Amino acid sequence: MRKRIITQGTQSIIPPDEDWMGLENSAQAELTSEDASHPIESALTPGLGSGWRASEPGQQTVSLLFDKPLRR
Repeated sequence: MRKRIITQGTQSIIPPDEDWMGLENSAQAELTSEDASHPIESALTPGLGSGWRASEPGQQTVSLLFDKPLRR
C-alpha cells in the first residue's frame, strides 16, 4: 500500500502530472451516508469541491466497486 503524510493547509496532495483512473467510468461508490453538499465525487475527483462528508455522525464506510479487475 502506498501512502503519503500531508500537512494541514495543503491545497492539493495529488501531483498534477499523476495519471488518474477515470473512476466515473470504471467503478461504483458504495457509501453508508453522504452530505448532499459534499458528495463522494468531491473526494475522488481532483480539483472538485471540498471533499466528502457523511450526513450522519459515527463510523462510515466508503467502498469502491470496480467493474472489472485493473492492472497498474
